[in-house]
Amino acid sequence: MLTAVLFLACANSQGAELYACRDGGGRPSYQQLPCSELQQDAAPPVAPVAAKPAAAVPSQALTRRKREVLDLTVMLQRCRSDQPGFAERSEAVLVAWKKRYAQTLAEQRSQLASQLREAKRITISPQFCTDDLLRKMEPLTVMPDTRLDSVEKTWGLFLAALKAGDRLTAEHCLTGKAEARWKQRAEQLSDEDLRRYAEGIRGFKVRWGDDYMKEALAADDSHVAGVVFENLNEEWRISDL
Repeated sequence: MLTAVLFLACANSQGAELYACRDGGGRPSYQQLPCSELQQDAAPPVAPVAAKPAAAVPSQALTRRKREVLDLTVMLQRCRSDQPGFAERSEAVLVAWKKRYAQTLAEQRSQLASQLREAKRITISPQFCTDDLLRKMEPLTVMPDTRLDSVEKTWGLFLAALKAGDRLTAEHCLTGKAEARWKQRAEQLSDEDLRRYAEGIRGFKVRWGDDYMKEALAADDSHVAGVVFENLNEEWRISDL
């Protein structure tokens, strides 16, 4: 997940709280440090600038996952401009990152530009701009399997694989607890067992979810069971079944 590397971005613009103080002429003055004893608070501390949604981008369009893509893009760009030698070491990751998230970066161009402007006001510690950051970002640049780009498509592929006795493809649809259980039982089940299970499913409906996890109900002739999906690099995999 993208969240696996976001701890490295703790110095980005979302952490830049601004304080509204008064300067020597009594005019409001915004700064990152609390007002000094010689300054009067002009207003309560304002929210982080980068947290305000851009007017040109509907708030519902900027999902949690897209916001994290923008945050990491800003972090990478700041490290490339601030740390000597980092631009050369990160070039391959940058190219792959821009290709992987081209649509999101194009959709959120204004928001990204705003975050980059705000980020220039903050000094990023060299400890964040390391090869470890690149190692954590690199897996996120891999293009996802389009067969798994929605919960419904993953479920359909999983059932089709079971009907065909295609154990490798079925396992490809799984992660976490579901994958562990599958590895324990797959060899014990015949192709006919797998086919009967898949053909017995009569209904499937997503109940709730967000960018990272969704839960659905699957039903056969006599039972209803929950199916949990996790989004791993834009691939929806079954994590509990």
